[in-house]
Amino acid sequence: MKNNSISTISRLALGLLMGSSSFITTAMAQANVDAPALEDVTSHTDLKVLAPTNTFYGTRGLSQTASAEALGEGRLIFGINGNWYQQQNVFAGGPNKNANIFTGTGSVSLGINRQIDAFAIFSGYGSTDYTSDQASGIGSVGGGIQGTLPFEPSAPIRMAAQVGIFQGLSKNAINTNHSDGYNYFETRTGLDFMARLVQTVVVGSEATAFKMHFNEGLVTSAETGKDALLLFATGVQYNVIPALALGLELNARTPIKEIALASDPLWMSPSVQFRTPYDINLTLGGDIALSQDRSGIAARALEPYRLYAGMAFTFDTEAGKRAEAKEEARKAAMEKRKLQLANNDLSKDLIEQNKADSLARMRQKFVNDSTAADLAAKNKQNSQVL
Repeated sequence: MKNNSISTISRLALGLLMGSSSFITTAMAQANVDAPALEDVTSHTDLKVLAPTNTFYGTRGLSQTASAEALGEGRLIFGINGNWYQQQNVFAGGPNKNANIFTGTGSVSLGINRQIDAFAIFSGYGSTDYTSDQASGIGSVGGGIQGTLPFEPSAPIRMAAQVGIFQGLSKNAINTNHSDGYNYFETRTGLDFMARLVQTVVVGSEATAFKMHFNEGLVTSAETGKDALLLFATGVQYNVIPALALGLELNARTPIKEIALASDPLWMSPSVQFRTPYDINLTLGGDIALSQDRSGIAARALEPYRLYAGMAFTFDTEAGKRAEAKEEARKAAMEKRKLQLANNDLSKDLIEQNKADSLARMRQKFVNDSTAADLAAKNKQNSQVL
């Protein structure tokens, strides 16, 4: 029976991974590498580009919930994020009471073309008041790609898929019960494969848009004793003004073998992202546990809360090409305008010439008519004399 369950899980994992890969391959095949300018956000006071909101992985979205919107060709983002929580209860498989656990994540992401983004992450951890021989160290490293279907920019929905591979380098998982802990993926000790489907609904322009993000994923591990995990996330995003975005996320993680959403990791994440006109985004937020307490050794999946902050630096690697294309377009527009003006001047000259010719013909006709009348009158006079 156990072997049948493992076989079923393996087929599900393989199916989702292959489906996501096929989805991304389709997006790559339809991607137009001669992309127009980035889907930029501009303020109302100037035309300085503001970067989109981004996840801990550097892709678009909220802190832990991905968006199906692509970065845009040439957009390069470097991100750093830090997290903290305190262990408030003691049970087997978790840190000691009052231990402060810190994790940090560095990310880099690049918009390869209009539909394909690549990302990579690296994490580490540290602590205070933590009774452990491995109280700090390297966490996990990994990366992947996201493919977005080439919908029309005016369409209110986006659809994408992500695939990734992550290698745990940590010597201390910190939480060893099931998939417990906010920092589960940040302090992994094994090899994981991830596939995720992403949908986003967009209402309004990017500057003041309202968005809803939906993520459904599966993670399968090469580590012995680790069950495949289902991942769920839903996020609501409101770009209040171009420089300020509010977010509220709901995240869940549970083994596919024994689904228990209520008592497995389940948390809510309010956040705010500030998008400055200096190619820097700032993120502040927190995770609030919603998991129910368990009976037994692993009393609860998450501590009551975790706080996090992040910063992202955005660069446009295709800025030169875009500036050149913009200049060429400007020159072409000027030449077109010159031709239009020349055509207008020529038309005016033709109209004036036609007017002059018409007046000349009218004058000649008047002269001819007057001469004919004089001749007629003279002939009549001569005939009367005779």
